[in-house]
Amino acid sequence: LTAINRLLKQLSSDTHPFRMHELVDVLKRSHILLVTKGKTKSNPGLVVGMGCLVEIDTPSGRSGRIEDVVIDEQHRGRGLEERVVKVLIRRAKDLGCRYVELTSRPQRKAGNLLYQKLGFQRRETNVYRLPLL
Repeated sequence: LTAINRLLKQLSSDTHPFRMHELVDVLKRSHILLVTKGKTKSNPGLVVGMGCLVEIDTPSGRSGRIEDVVIDEQHRGRGLEERVVKVLIRRAKDLGCRYVELTSRPQRKAGNLLYQKLGFQRRETNVYRLPLL
C-alpha cells in the first residue's frame, strides 16, 4: 500500500492517499492490478511499477481501459513500462475485450512513443471530465 501511494504521487500530484479498504474495493470490482517488483540487495521485493486494467462491459461489447501505469523514477528506462503494458494487453485479449484504450498526457513523451510503438493509435476525440469530489 505504501509503495502504491508512492507511485501514485509520481503519476499525478492531485492523487489522494490510497487506503487499504479502497484497494480491496478496486480488486473486488474486477479491476486487475499488476505490480512489478525489482530486486536489490537491500530490498528484494521492492515495488517499482504498476498498471491497472479496467474491464468494461456495455451493450456494444467488452473493452478494456489501461489506467495508472507508472514506473518509479529511479527504475525508468529499463523496459518495465513496456512489459507492464504488454501484460495488460494480453490480459485484455484473454478477457475477450474487442479493444483496449488508454490516455497519456502530451508531456509524457517517452510514454506516448511507447504506446505508439505498441500499436496504439491516437484518436481524434474530445475527452470530458466532470469532477464529482
